[in-house]
Amino acid sequence: MNRTRSLASHLEDITPSEMQCGIGACPAVFRRNDGKLIIVGAALPADAVEAQLHGRVGAHEAAIVVDPALLSGLLIE
Repeated sequence: MNRTRSLASHLEDITPSEMQCGIGACPAVFRRNDGKLIIVGAALPADAVEAQLHGRVGAHEAAIVVDPALLSGLLIE
């Protein structure tokens, strides 16, 4: 079961409750009021991005690494 927390009028924390932590420095998933998601995770270093993703990440994008449990069970409408 997901516990949702409203961080601002336009941002909702939808991180699964079992993945949440009290200090705020943990991977997380947020839903904006336009329905798009913000995912917080470990940044993949630039050399790893190129070596592993071969040009799939654009200049305006970032590749992150998260545990699959962070996203499993989320119902995105």
